Amino acid sequence: MSVIAGAQGPKVFTYNPGDVAKNKGFWETDGDATINFIYSNNGPGLEFGTDGTDNDCVTAICGGEVVPVQTTASEYGFSAVLQLTEANTDDSNWFIGFSDIDDNTFFGDTGALASMDAVGFYKVENSLFFRTCALNAATQSGETLTTAFASATEYALRVEAKVFAGGATIKFYVDETLVDTVTGFSATAMTAMHPIMAVANGGANAETLILKSFVPYAVAHAA
Repeated sequence: MSVIAGAQGPKVFTYNPGDVAKNKGFWETDGDATINFIYSNNGPGLEFGTDGTDNDCVTAICGGEVVPVQTTASEYGFSAVLQLTEANTDDSNWFIGFSDIDDNTFFGDTGALASMDAVGFYKVENSLFFRTCALNAATQSGETLTTAFASATEYALRVEAKVFAGGATIKFYVDETLVDTVTGFSATAMTAMHPIMAVANGGANAETLILKSFVPYAVAHAA
């Protein structure tokens, strides 16, 4: 039996994915986070960021298990639209995806990911390239892509994972271009993961991420 009761298809998630600005009650933050729900001519969104403390790290998590881990017949993923304007050239660290870590230890001082279960996109300081990660109680080990990350640019990100008996196949897309594929990824002993975003300073400059949409999904099939 799947971790999703009855294996009856998509789990009903606890917020309206079409308008993150209406979901004030579901985002929980950790660290010195500033979080604002914004409305503008080009759509509503969530503005999330750090204070100006050196190496400050903050997270925002939407509670409720969404990923059917430890199952051999499931699909999960997300689509998101985000933008981050670097405060100082390439100092920011950010992550968006799923993780079981939701506190301000998410990033280390040099942008290294903490030991965690996680699937998603991220970027580290002193780099202007996307990275992808699929972690099972591991650290960093993300793949640096040749896909460049540009400050103050809106990106559409998408992840698709399909889990089979031999492991998961995970595909990563930037602006609908396939940029990375992970095969045979094991979910053995993984814990529940939640939709999360994390931002950290590489120096003493506040970093702010604007999230226009974040639509996670999870489908568990009868084993």
